[in-house]
Parts: sequence; C-alpha cells; structure tokens
Amino acid sequence: MMKNYVTVIFDPNGGGVTTSSKRVCVGEPYGELPNPVRFGYEFDGWFTAEEGGEPIDAETIVTIEHSHAVYAHWTKNTVIDEKLETYRRRKAVSKRQRMLIIAGVILMLMLIAALCVVFYFVNRTNITDPYDGKVYKIIKKDGVYILCDENENKLPMTEDGKYYVTKAGSQIKLDAQTGECSIYAVVDTVGHELVGNIVTARILAFPQIERARMARLEVHNQYGSYAFIGKHIDTDGDGKIEHYYYIEGHENTAYNQEMFASLIVSCGYVLAMDKIRDPIADENGEYTEYGLAPQIRYNPDGSSYQYTPAWYTLTDVDGKEYTVIVGDPIVSSAGYYVQYLNPDYPDIPFIYIVSNEIEKTVLQPIEALVQPMIVYPVSLSTYFDVQNFTFASADSDIVIKFSYIPLENRQGTQLTTVPYIFLNEDFKYFNPSSTNIDTCLQSFLNMQYMRVVKLAPGDEEIIKYGLDDPKYLIYFDRNVKEEEFSGTISVLLSISKMTSSGSYYIYSSLFDMIVEVDRTYLPFLEWDPVDWIDKTAYSYNLACTSEITLSSGGKNILFEIDNSDSSQFKYTALSRSSYTRTDREGKKTSYYLVQKDGKYAVAVGSASGDEPAVFAANTRYLLTAENKLYLIKDPSTTALDLSSGTTGIGTLYVTDYDAEFDAVLYIFVDQNTGRWGRVKRDLSSDAVRITATVDGGDPVLLNTTYFRHFFQTILYASADGECNLSDEEMANLRALPDNQAQLVMTIKAETGVDTFKFYRYSERRSYMVINGTGSLYVLSDRVEKIFCDAEKVIAGEDVTATSKY
Repeated sequence: MMKNYVTVIFDPNGGGVTTSSKRVCVGEPYGELPNPVRFGYEFDGWFTAEEGGEPIDAETIVTIEHSHAVYAHWTKNTVIDEKLETYRRRKAVSKRQRMLIIAGVILMLMLIAALCVVFYFVNRTNITDPYDGKVYKIIKKDGVYILCDENENKLPMTEDGKYYVTKAGSQIKLDAQTGECSIYAVVDTVGHELVGNIVTARILAFPQIERARMARLEVHNQYGSYAFIGKHIDTDGDGKIEHYYYIEGHENTAYNQEMFASLIVSCGYVLAMDKIRDPIADENGEYTEYGLAPQIRYNPDGSSYQYTPAWYTLTDVDGKEYTVIVGDPIVSSAGYYVQYLNPDYPDIPFIYIVSNEIEKTVLQPIEALVQPMIVYPVSLSTYFDVQNFTFASADSDIVIKFSYIPLENRQGTQLTTVPYIFLNEDFKYFNPSSTNIDTCLQSFLNMQYMRVVKLAPGDEEIIKYGLDDPKYLIYFDRNVKEEEFSGTISVLLSISKMTSSGSYYIYSSLFDMIVEVDRTYLPFLEWDPVDWIDKTAYSYNLACTSEITLSSGGKNILFEIDNSDSSQFKYTALSRSSYTRTDREGKKTSYYLVQKDGKYAVAVGSASGDEPAVFAANTRYLLTAENKLYLIKDPSTTALDLSSGTTGIGTLYVTDYDAEFDAVLYIFVDQNTGRWGRVKRDLSSDAVRITATVDGGDPVLLNTTYFRHFFQTILYASADGECNLSDEEMANLRALPDNQAQLVMTIKAETGVDTFKFYRYSERRSYMVINGTGSLYVLSDRVEKIFCDAEKVIAGEDVTATSKY
C-alpha cells in the first residue's frame, strides 16, 4: 500500500523556531518536533489550533490527510520576590517608618531612572525582516503599537488591515494592544530562506499585489482566456485615487465582486503551504511530474489528449509582470503545484504547493465570474416603460407588438385607463391586457438565472444551444434617463426551445452572453396570442364617443351621443401672446396667438407656423363665470343656460403633455375676439344625452342609465381565441355582403371610426373583423346579445352586461 506523506508547518505563534516544516506520514507518529523560543514565555507544547486545539507531541499519530500547521502555545513568566517579603517582616516597628522614608527616596530615584529605561525599551523594540535583515521598529503611539521603518514612518498594511508590509514585501503580524510581533510571511528568493536562525512558516512567491496595484490580469485555462484591466485615476481632481476594473473587451459587463476579489487574492497573494526544494525535472528539463508543462495524457479508455497547464500573468501599476503556472493537484487534493517564473532567477525553478482555493478562481471559466444579465436594469417604477416591444414565436404567425403610453399623455383622452397600445396590424384595434403585459415585463425585473453559459459566444456556441434558429425572438426599446447615461437602449433576445430539464437558453446581443433560465421565469413564452388581449377586447369611453350604428337581420339602429352639456373642460386664461409647453423629457414647444383672414387662431413654433391638431373647429361655446367651457353641439337641445356666461364661436386645439399644466394641453381661442387660454380636460359624461333612431324613423330620447349599461355590453364582448380558419376561409367570409353578417357595428369616436363585422362560422363561434382585418373569434351568443340589448334599451328596458343572452 502506498504511503501518504503530507507537510506539517510549525507556526511559532509569536516566537522563533529553527525548523519551519517537515514531511510526515499519515498513520504514523509525528516524530521529533522542534523546540521554539520566546523571550519572557515558557513553551507549553504544539497544538492543532492557534488558540485551544488538541496537543501534538512526538508520539501523536498523524490523522490529517493533507498538509497542515501546528501552533506553539506559551505561558508568560511571573517572578515573586520572597526575600523582600521576609526582610520586611523582620524589621522592628519602631524603625519601619524611618527606613521606609529613606527607602522611599531611594526607590523614587531608582524608579524614575528605571521608568526612563523601561519606557524606551517597552515603547521602542525592533523586529528583523528575514528576507534582507532590515530592522523595523515597534513603537507605541497614542496607546497602540504600530510598526515603522528606520525613520519611524508607519509601514503600509494589507488591504484587509491584518498585516504590515515591509519594503521587501514580507508581512508582519503585530498585536496593537500588547506589541507582540511575529513574521507572518516572507518573500522567497535564493539565499534568503534562512536569516538569523529564524525560519518563517509561510513563504510568498513574490510580494503581494493587491487590487489597488493591479493594472492587468491575464488568465489562461482549459476554458479559454480572459483579462481584467485595472484603472487607477483621480476622476474629480480631489487628489483621491479611484479604482475601476473591467473585463477586457467587455467594459460594460458586470461581474461578481466577491469572486473577483478572490481571484485577485489567488493570483496576487501566492502564499505557499510548502516549497518543493529539489523538484524533479524530466529529460527535457520540464516539470511534467507536477503538471507544469504541456504533455500528451491518456484517458482510462486508452485515448489520448493534449494537456496544457493553466497560467496567468499579473502586471502591477509599475509595469512589473508576475507569471505563474498552475499544475496538478497534490495527492491529497488539499492543494496545487504552482511555478513562479521568477525573472531574477530564470534558471531556477520556484515550485510551491498552494491552497486548493486556486481551483475556485484561476481554474474557472470567465463565465463563473460574470454577473448574468440580458436586459438593462430596471425598477418597479420603470419596468413598464418600453417602446416597440415585439414578441415572435415559431408557433404563431401573429407577431405581438406594443408600446407603453405615459399616463400624462393619456390624461384627458379615450386611452386614460389603457397603459399600452398594440402596434401590430392583427391587434391594433384591440385593448391590450395590461395585467398580462405587466407579468411579461416583470419577468425581466424578477428573473433568476441558473448560470452564464457563455460570454461572447461564437458560431459554435450559438449553434450548440439552438440559438441559430431560435424558437422565440424579443425586441424592445427603453428610454433611459440616469446620471451616468441618457438615451435609448435597444434589447434583442434570442430564445431557444425549452430543454428537457425545463429551461431556456437566451442570447442577449446587448450584453453579448448566453444565459440559462428556468421556464418559471418566462411564462409568456407559452401564451396563445389571444392571451395578450384584454378580456374587454376593445376600449371606448362614452365621453369620447359620438355615434354607434348596429345592423342585423335587415334592421338598422343609430345611437347619437351628445356630451355638450357634460362638464369636460376647465379654462385658464392666457394674457400673453404666446405660451411654451414643456414635455416630460424637457423639450419645449411654443404656441402663438395669431390672426389669419380676420379670424384668430394658434400657430406652432412661430407666428407663421402651422396650426396644432384641431379638436373642434368653428364650434359654438359657453364659458361660465366658473371658467367651465362647454362646446355646444345643438343650441336647440341643450339644457344649459346660454345666458349664464360668455358665448361665441371658437376653436379647440389639442397638443401633448404639458409639465407645468400636468395634463394634456388643450388650447381654446375665440375666433372673433382673440380671447384664448389653456384648457384641461376631464372625461366626464355626467350630462350625456342619447337618442336612438330605428330604420330612419323618429329619434327617441333614451334613459341615460340604461344606455350606460348597454354600452358595457358592447365592451364586454371579448375575443376568445384564434378562429383557426384558413386564410382562404377568412377571406371568403370577409367578402360576404354586410346583410349576410351576423352583426355589423360602427363606433364613431374621437380616435376615428371603427367598423366591426361578425360572421358566424360554427354553432358557438363568430369570426370578428375590425376595419377589414382579423383572425380572432367571439362567442356567437355575445354577438346576439349586443343587438338584443340595444332593442331592449330602446323599448325602455334595463340590461346587464354580464347576463346571458
């Protein structure tokens, strides 16, 4: 049976020892152990821990199967002057006072002299760096001990504040409260392993290079290569150096800060568990015995492969390079062989055993450090603000496309309660499901990633993970306005088919990486197209609707809707001849009061500019003392008292959101007097009047409440899914004359005129066409209910939108 030898390191724990380590065999006694020394202390023995632990002696059996340390324990000496106590007891009481006075004077003088000596030596002691014999001073200052150079300047410390660093790079441990000091680690080099008969228990391949001094770190391993760049600059001129680090070629790619810190420690802090004193070289002078040179190796099945060791080069801010080769793990797997290519001694091998922590850093792919990310970071207050969101699936011919409409741009319009709008032809007349769209967009906000599969993938990886022919594509724009960046960010995501384990591979062109995500974070990928549509398939507001016509079975119904008496507009007079609107992005647009052909109007940009969009032209109006503006459709039917305010003929314009007004800006002007002002709209239908005409007969004034219920019936008719008819079958239905349709409905609103046609193609389903296009169906009973409820309301009956037909 092969014996397992490990290295035991002797840590003097504040003292000195002549032997720093020895090789021992697992299962056998430790054998002879060295005797450390420490001034003013007695040696208590070797233990398995720096404090506490189990005692170790020559007969103790080695049970730890990897290289490890044992620690010296100490007890401080105590001296009791028993003679002085005996002398005092023998003195007569009568002489004690006189002797004490004399003795007190003498002792006071001696004490002063002694304190001077003690103060100097207690507050100023020295320690020698074993590397070069340079002496450093331990000084007590402001109640704590510090380590200084010969000029009493405090030495720098490691970033974690644990150790002082000498000029040679050795690290010294100092207890700030007691002043106890010991060498923690010394830089290794030829001829400096032993100085002053004190051997350090730890060896540094080279002086530690911490993050603040790292300029470049290049790593090569079996997964490929990558480099981190460090920038150390005074960005704001305050004299303080700020440190920035990024992946070369991927400056905007986020990475795990904790893992990056571990990588820097592994590469810049080569602290050896042991040094190979007489390494074995092969016939070519290479150290293949330790996996430190390329070679042909063989798998258990006899097949061969090319082995190449990992390596890295660390460059500090002064341009000095440190290259280390990482070889095989040691037999116990507790560490790895590494070789430092010391430029000062190119012909001498510096081979060490280091902790197996290097396996978690240098030997990992760059993807292990990269922070997975596929979209620009958003918050709960911004996730919904997308433009041109496009979703395409290989399973559907319908491409979903929508944009978010800011609330301020919807206020006072028919879309007040609709935050998104469809942009694709198939759905552009439908009402998007804000609930489902929010679920989709929040998926990116709350997404948890399984792993980063590949950073900067090539064609091979794109094909390997099924992204050359993706199952899904997603694109959208996001407007970003932050201190560091302001502009439009475009996102393109390619998504694979679902894997056998229920996950997806996603490639983000923005961050140039492939990630793996569990299906639970992408529920919308499995939705049907109709799931993107709200249950109320289309959206209308009674305050913005002027006419509805229905035709079915040769019967025609016309509803005329008059909101003239509704309190919709609040007027604020303008005294200047121009007004400037500011949108939410800070863009300014000016409007001017002008006179053309004897009539007053409004121009955009300059006095000679074009008119804004006209909401109502040449309309009769009433402006009350409360600054309520009414647009009178028919003076003969209005219930308003036209003598209660100012009347005339005017024009109402509509622009866009005004930040000062905090609403969509309407501008009203009297054509004859030039009186003008800003107008804020409230979508009220509090005084709406509805008349119905059947087959061209006399108009009938309807019960307003009953008609509101009927209006809900229209909105309640939802799209229930794709009709699953062929293109030819849908075309044939659309070609039928209107009198063969189940129902033809036309709605005239501020946004335009929309015509709905429903064709019954099965017992329960009706094909729905809006403005000549469509591929969805509605339940036939809901279509019948629309016309039936219209007849009931005209007959003076109330209806309920949710009741069955």
